[in-house]
Amino acid sequence: MSECKTPSAARPLTQHERARVWERVVAERGKGERWRAIAVRAGLSERQCRRIYLAHARSAPTLEPSELEREIEDAIAFYDQAISDLAVLSTTTASDTARVAAIRARISARSRRLELLSVAGVLDDVRTEIDVSAIANAVAQAFDEHGVSNDARRAVLAALRGGDASHQTPSPCHSR
Repeated sequence: MSECKTPSAARPLTQHERARVWERVVAERGKGERWRAIAVRAGLSERQCRRIYLAHARSAPTLEPSELEREIEDAIAFYDQAISDLAVLSTTTASDTARVAAIRARISARSRRLELLSVAGVLDDVRTEIDVSAIANAVAQAFDEHGVSNDARRAVLAALRGGDASHQTPSPCHSR
């Protein structure tokens, strides 16, 4: 990569010029640009661009939790804006081809947004809440079907919550 050359120049780039090209590659990829477009603008191969980006990612300092949260929030905002822009495009364009492309891109952006949420652990909380709710409903139904006393209900709920059964009251809709 030290022989990085621009398409119009036959001479190797200086260290300063190379650093500027590398910064552009990293910045453009960070904006979601495609490797081919980045490579053409930088006068490099796609493989060189990927290597530059990978080297940057490996050398970047680890983000603090608050910075990581900001990055995730920025990425979610980016996807939300893209999804919104694509929704407008898919309803306002006169071309059927452009409309279909916008709809497909919107679906892809939506999927990537969900992948990001999953990787970030946001969906784990939702899944856990759904699982806990389903378990609680199943337990309440079983208690109802078998005539479980309020004392037994309190003991089970306390054990599940990790607390003291004497301070728990059963749900009014499932008491016997």
